[in-house]
Amino acid sequence: MLNPISRKEFLSKIKLLETARSLTGRASYSQFDLNDNTLYFIRDSSMKLGAIKVNGLYKAYLELDFINTRNVKPYFEPERVNSPACAILIAMGLYDKRGFRKPQNE
Repeated sequence: MLNPISRKEFLSKIKLLETARSLTGRASYSQFDLNDNTLYFIRDSSMKLGAIKVNGLYKAYLELDFINTRNVKPYFEPERVNSPACAILIAMGLYDKRGFRKPQNE
C-alpha cells in the first residue's frame, strides 16, 4: 500500500476538480459541487445530474492500489457510479490513466 493522503487533503483535491474523464475516455463529468458527504456532478453526454458519496470514494482510495469499474462497484452499491468514481479519482491525481495508484507525498 502506498502512502495515502489524509481525508482533509482528499477533500481539498475534490474541491479543485473541474473535469474528469472516464477510464475509456468516452464519458466525461464536470460542474462538481461538494455538499457535506456528497459530490454532485454533471454527466456531460446527457447533461444529467449525478451524485457520489465521498466516504465511498475515500474508502476505495484507501483500499485499492488499482481501480476499474468492477472493483470500485462494492464501494457505491446500489448506485451505479462506477465510471464517475474512477474518473474522479484519476482527475484528482491519485491514479494514473490506466487505473494504477500514484505515489503521494513524496
